Amino acid sequence: MLGGFASRHPDKPAIIFENEVMTFETLDRRSDRMANALRNRGLAVGDRVVLYVGNSLALVEAAVGVWKAGGVVVPASIWLTGAELRFMVEDCRPFAIVFGPDQADAVAEAGVAAPLSVFIGEDAPASCIGVETLAESGADGPPPAPRPQPRRPGRPFRFPGGRRARSPRGR
Repeated sequence: MLGGFASRHPDKPAIIFENEVMTFETLDRRSDRMANALRNRGLAVGDRVVLYVGNSLALVEAAVGVWKAGGVVVPASIWLTGAELRFMVEDCRPFAIVFGPDQADAVAEAGVAAPLSVFIGEDAPASCIGVETLAESGADGPPPAPRPQPRRPGRPFRFPGGRRARSPRGR
């Protein structure tokens, strides 16, 4: 859908944040490269990626790239403490965590580990790959379409607190 719109309206602004503007063509191209890079590094359909970064163009670009790769975006509030972030990461077991310089101390305090750590900003810590480096490593063009994962009929949904409910319409 984004690719089609980007081909019809390449120069229209897709995102305006403060004094920065990203066009649909740029968002589509950069998110394709991000998706391809994530898939090349092992992201599988349904893998989670924690986005622990403040509002920015890079946040939207990363989210769209994860979606295109078939991943699941796990948004994390920038107000989480290190202990809260640790709980969240241990609970969802993400393939990757994406964070910026303002969140680096909380990530270090949390001692969280994911197979891939992506840093949005200059001077990425040694244990991370910079978002620009990651995006540049991806191929141009849309990533292969993620194959839908089969869902077993009647598999219950789990709610916090132990409640269970049958999936809608018996699916």
